Amino acid sequence: MKAIVVILVVFALIALTTADYHHYKIVNGQRIPCK
Repeated sequence: MKAIVVILVVFALIALTTADYHHYKIVNGQRIPCK
């Protein structure tokens, strides 16, 4: 069951990072605004 939770969390992180990719760059875990 833990494996399923981990996979869901990873997918959620990927979705968030791709959604914000155009507005932010994530460097060393920090979101840096791109302007």
